[in-house]
Amino acid sequence: MTRWLLVLLLSASSAFGQAAASLQTDVSRLAIYAPQPEYPVEVRQHHIGGSGYFVIRVNRATGIVATVEVRRSTGNKLLDSSAVETLRHWRFKGGNALSTRHEPNFSKILVPVTFRP
Repeated sequence: MTRWLLVLLLSASSAFGQAAASLQTDVSRLAIYAPQPEYPVEVRQHHIGGSGYFVIRVNRATGIVATVEVRRSTGNKLLDSSAVETLRHWRFKGGNALSTRHEPNFSKILVPVTFRP
């Protein structure tokens, strides 16, 4: 059975600078850098929103994100691209802190992302 580290809802509000994110306690203390996705202006101006799920694969030794996969699209390619690009830059504490029963050297984290117009 596969186990996941879960991240609580990441919310990108229509006011670019007012977006708020909250990480689950066990993940938030492991995250070193976890910026929020930018809400693209061209999508925000048209009041388009959406929610999706993204899987980040993290190198356990370095805490660097190796890959980002769209598990469930937000329904908009620009929103998906913004989320994927941002999640690629997330960083976590290295070592055994991210230990799960996945690949020997990697952990997977499921990240829900919501853009609200």
